[in-house]
Amino acid sequence: MQISLAEVTNRFDPKRNHGFYAKIAGEGSQEKFIEGTTPYLGGQLGGFVGIIPAVGTTILVVRLGVTGEPGVPTVDGSRWFYLGSTFQQETKLNDEGVVPFLSEVPPAQRVTDVYGQSEAGTGLPNLLCLQDEAGNGVKLVGQRREDAMNVKAEIYSSEGKSISLNDSPGLDCIRIDAASNDEGKSVITLTDSNPQNHSMAAHMIQLESTGPQNLINMESETNIIVKDGRELQLLNNSTGSNKMPNSEEYGSVNIQSRNKDVNIFDMKEDGRIFIECLRDDGFNQTIQIQTHGTGGNIIIKTNGNVGIEAVGNIDLKAGGDINMKAGGEVKITSQQQLSLQSNSDIAADAIGANIELNSGKSTPANPNIEEDTNTYGNQGITTY
Repeated sequence: MQISLAEVTNRFDPKRNHGFYAKIAGEGSQEKFIEGTTPYLGGQLGGFVGIIPAVGTTILVVRLGVTGEPGVPTVDGSRWFYLGSTFQQETKLNDEGVVPFLSEVPPAQRVTDVYGQSEAGTGLPNLLCLQDEAGNGVKLVGQRREDAMNVKAEIYSSEGKSISLNDSPGLDCIRIDAASNDEGKSVITLTDSNPQNHSMAAHMIQLESTGPQNLINMESETNIIVKDGRELQLLNNSTGSNKMPNSEEYGSVNIQSRNKDVNIFDMKEDGRIFIECLRDDGFNQTIQIQTHGTGGNIIIKTNGNVGIEAVGNIDLKAGGDINMKAGGEVKITSQQQLSLQSNSDIAADAIGANIELNSGKSTPANPNIEEDTNTYGNQGITTY
């Protein structure tokens, strides 16, 4: 058996069986065909393939001598087999070999330092990495330096997409990043019980993206439930800085049903429903309730009181009748002239009583509008 150093010169194998060519030290300048090997090859579909060193890499090869021992098959002494690659720097760089700028990086560090990642290195062999020449790889990190813990298992693509199972105390999460190396963001983070990063809560699921987020249900329900937790919040803090040109579609919260009702219910014993414009310094604020179809109804009912208060006018206009009925008195007080005008008769009946005019017996109206305040006051929700 002969073991020797060799330099890979050509990766082409016409038999497609993971062979390649190399110049072997001490065997002259002629290229020799090196037969590929693998740590594992199954009998049927299983296998670990793709381990072919790059052109210019210094490798170890072995040639098995002819043997005639009983029970041992005879080996062709001219066949060379690949043993493994060394971490010697390439003697030359070309289009098939290593990228030129990586010549300054120790070969053993290309997988981890190719993007300038120090990975809290301690100089100890606490990384296990597998990466192809395009930059796709798997990384197992167990760096436990006191001032920079970095413990994770990660699979990543050449453009920066990754799935990271991170046990580092500062993160303690599963992170799925599909945004590549551009300026966008498309990240899902699932935290564990005690991340020491104060920007993330324990057992949190966080979804971040610079593009649209769509949740589409084709044939069933979509349920968002807070079960014995805290609030359910839908917030839009958009300022419009990323709106479409000449568009006013930003900052709104829209709830719409195409084919049925929109329901807002409260089931607490003393439940409250608030619809408010909160800005005290605002102007021209509007709350509008309207139907557009024929025969529509807007109904307000309560077993208590109904209060309507306005700093300006209160206008009532009906295409038909205006009907008012009180179980008690009807009181109207005006600080200025009280006007009644009709294009027909004015009818007034006092059944079993008198109609008094300017007698001083009237009772002034005293509206009592009971106000309430929502949990968040006029500041709204300030969580984000």
